[in-house]
Formats: sequence, structure tokens, C-alpha cells
Amino acid sequence: MSEKDTNSFKALLDDIFIVFQKADQDTQILTKSTLPVDFYEPDANNIVASYVKYIKDNSTPKTTSISDKYGNKQYSTFYEVYHDIKTVAASRIQKYKVGSAKYKDIDFFYKFTTELLLRESSRLNLAVFHAKKGNEDVVGPSELETQLTEDFNKISVSYNLTNGEVVTFIYKSEEPSSSMPPLPNAYHSPYPQPPPPPQKIKQPLFSSLTGKSNLDPRSTIVPDPFLLSKVIPLNRNATRNNSTLESLSPAISKIPPPTTQPTEILSNFFHPNWYTIHVPTWLTYKSKTLKPQVASSLLKHQREDELRLVTRNDGFVMSFAPTIDSKVSVVSNELKGNIWLNHLGFQQIHDIKKKYLENINSDTGMDVDVVPDVDEEDNEDIEDIKTTPSEDKGDIDMKNSDDIGTDSSEHKEINVADLVQWDPIKIEELEAMKEEEEIITKSPRDLQKLVSTNLLKLNKLRQERYLRSNPTNLLAPSRNEIKLYNKVSKLITLSIELNNVNTGSLALKFSKRLPVLMSEYAGTLPGLPPSKSVGTTGKSTRLPSIRGPYKKKNRQ
Repeated sequence: MSEKDTNSFKALLDDIFIVFQKADQDTQILTKSTLPVDFYEPDANNIVASYVKYIKDNSTPKTTSISDKYGNKQYSTFYEVYHDIKTVAASRIQKYKVGSAKYKDIDFFYKFTTELLLRESSRLNLAVFHAKKGNEDVVGPSELETQLTEDFNKISVSYNLTNGEVVTFIYKSEEPSSSMPPLPNAYHSPYPQPPPPPQKIKQPLFSSLTGKSNLDPRSTIVPDPFLLSKVIPLNRNATRNNSTLESLSPAISKIPPPTTQPTEILSNFFHPNWYTIHVPTWLTYKSKTLKPQVASSLLKHQREDELRLVTRNDGFVMSFAPTIDSKVSVVSNELKGNIWLNHLGFQQIHDIKKKYLENINSDTGMDVDVVPDVDEEDNEDIEDIKTTPSEDKGDIDMKNSDDIGTDSSEHKEINVADLVQWDPIKIEELEAMKEEEEIITKSPRDLQKLVSTNLLKLNKLRQERYLRSNPTNLLAPSRNEIKLYNKVSKLITLSIELNNVNTGSLALKFSKRLPVLMSEYAGTLPGLPPSKSVGTTGKSTRLPSIRGPYKKKNRQ
């Protein structure tokens, strides 16, 4: 691991332990010397079970505390911190009753520290990845990135909010049979028929969660008629049958002709609100404080001279990292910045410039279009000289800015079509094209060389993206790759237009075996007509032209 990565990890670990020490005032998990020195479990799912087995084999092990290990700089990964916190919390939580105040405090401290480690490891991994983008020499992930990814996977796989235990009971009841009575016999019987037997119903009943922590290694014992079960959390990201605007299309039973326009509304369109969009939130930690005594008859079992212990949301121990990565959100921070710059930033720059020029004009005491007073004898000279002393660069800029202001105030109508098609990224692409205007207009050879260079850069970015992607799930192109692709497309279009290249004159032959979409039909294809089955009838299958045997009539 490089020195820069080591310093970044140590600085982040110091900040995390400051938050841990502030949150550990009630539980004292960091300061209790209950952590075995030689205990380590590489599998995050078996930490609690391995610790219980270790204590059974070693009754008096040599112990230390998490604060002492941190002071001696013995932590080199986030998983080691998570391992020790989970071990100490599991050893202390089994000493208290399920649902007690101490039990809940220890469980909450474990959840708080684990979620903070997950968020900070993810944030540091992203920071290292973005810092490495500018360096083209580095291709693969660094040692710190590999370690952070491994720690994040270990912690996230083994972390659960609760063990999911519920108490179940099978309730058995009998209800009268709702089936129809049997049909009466053909012969009347003098004996009464027995009634139908009652229907037995078994209905499972279950309670809410028992409140048992995932750290508690003790077995839950329930009385005989009851049983224990575990619930499975609901997957909110599961696919659901959401109706889209395509359902508004009319049903078409026949195939329309190709000239008929399709009746679909926004085909394959999904609004972002139809998905589960995560919003960045912040962690809060609840601390306890003392309030003065209150003499009131509403407070039962409370003496007047006793202090009250209440819980509050302490703002001093809030997390300094969001719970999710905002780069996968619908609106990125870069898009927000571009929209602000084009709609508000440029206008503020214009206002500052205009105010500055007005101050200069007020200091000189001369207007832009005012001509100083002269004698009548010099009128002929003034007619020959068209410029005035006040027409310097600053005054000209101020005049132009005033004209721009008047024009913007007069034209208040906005073209909605241009507003919909407006994209701030196009402005950056245009500025990049202006920087290379000299190469584009110099010669076709230089333009072709520029296109080839950008194609090589685009191919390199694509190969790096494929290297980081999963074979079954490719990563989306980055913003730089999209900008470079649009730039190459524009350069190729300019090359064709500047050199008057006709696509029909190119010696290119397209394969006739490739399928080409000629027309698209809306609706579904009709099914095959049902086959008519020839049934057996009483008619003869003999052909009508063939006559059967007959008798000759007697002729007279």
C-alpha cells in the first residue's frame, strides 16, 4: 500500500474513532477489557459462534480493549474494527435481559458503528477511484481499493438488523361443514341420516418480533404449545407489474397498413418516480441527559428530589457521511451545477460587470454618449473627428452591456422547443470544438488525424470500462466517454460536410442478409384459425357420381 493511501486510511480511522468514543459513553464497549488477544475469525458470519466456542475452550484468556488496540495502532483494515466491536458487544449483551435498556443500548451501538464503517469505507473507495481517473498510467485497482472492497463485502454480507425471531402458535378450531347435503335416496328410509362431520381448521398465528439482537448467542426458550420461526424481510426492489402509458393504446385486432401511424403513447417510457429512489440521509445518535426535578402529580413513582433521565437527539455526534452514494441518483451534482451556472451564474457575472462599469462611469463624471462643450469655432473640427475621448474600452463594453440588458428585457418570449432540447453538456462540447478549430480547418489530413486520435482514446476508455465490469452486467459509460463519443461523431460529420463526400459514391456494399426494419405494426398478430374436424355422420362417403346396386324394374 502506498504512503498516500496509508495516510488517507489513518486519517479516516482517526475521525471514525472520535465519533465512536463520543457514542460509547453509556455502553463502554471500547474501554472494557474483554477482547481476547489471540482471537480472530476471518469469516464474518461465524464471529459470534467462534467466540462462544473459544471461551468454552479457554476459560481465562488474556484480554485487552478496543481503545488500547487503537492507541497502539494495531488496526490496518475496517474489518478488524468491525470484528472486535462485534465480539465485545456479543460478550456483553448476553449478560442482560432481552428488551432491557442496557440490552437495547449495546445493540444500537453495534448497528450505529457498523453502518458508519460501511458508509465510510464506500466513500473512501469512491474517493480513491475518482482521484485515480486522471492518472492514465494506473490501470488496475490499487491495494487500498481491493482491501476496502473486500472489507465492505464481508461486513455487508454478515450485517443484519435483527435475527427475525417470532413466536408462532397453531390454532385449531372446528366449524360446521358448509358443503351441500347429500342427494336423497331413491327409497325413503325410516332412519334419520347422520349430519356431516364438522370441518377442522388449522390457522397459524404469530407474534411480533421478539426484540432479540443478532449478537445474542443464547437460545430462546418458549412454552410447549408455542414454536419459534424466523421471518424473511420483504424485497422492495422486486419487479412489480406496473401499468404504463402503453396500456392507454387501443386494442387492435387486425394488422394495420404500414402507412397508418402508431397509436402508442411514449413507448418504453418509465417515469423515475416509478422506481425506488434512495435519498441521502444522515445518521443520528440518541444520547441521554439529565433534567431537573419537577414536582407534579402526573409523574408516578418519581420523587421530587430525583433527577430525570431523558433521551434526546444529540447533534454533536451526527455522521459526516451520507448513507448512500449520490452518484447513482436521478439528478447528479454535476447536472445541478451546470444548470445553476447557465441559469444563474452567468446572470450574476453580468450584473457584477454592469455594476462595476457604472461605478467607473460615476467616478469619471462623464456619460458614454455625452460630448464635451466646445466653442463654435471648433465645430468644423468636431464634425471631422467622429470619436470622442469618452469612447474607451470600458465605456464601449458598458454600452454593449446596456444594449444586452434592454434586449433581454424586451424579448420575454421563450421558445418551448428550444427549452426542451437545451442540454448544458452541449455547451461544453461546443467549447471543446472551438479549441480545436485551427486543426479542423487546417487540412483534411489533420482532421483525419484528430479523428483517429480521439477514436483511440475512446477505445481505451471502453476497454477500461469492460475491465471493471462484470461479464454479465456491463457498467454504464462514464461522462467523459459520452462526451468523447459525441465529439468523434461531430468530427466525422464535419469531415463529410467539409469535403463534400457523398455517401452514394463510396464503394461500400451492404450485406443483403442483414434484416432491415421496413415498417412497424402496432398490436399483436392474429392466431391461426381453428382446424375443422370432420365428424362421423350417417351419410355415405360414396361419391355422388357413382351409383349403387339397384334392381331392374319389370318392363311390360
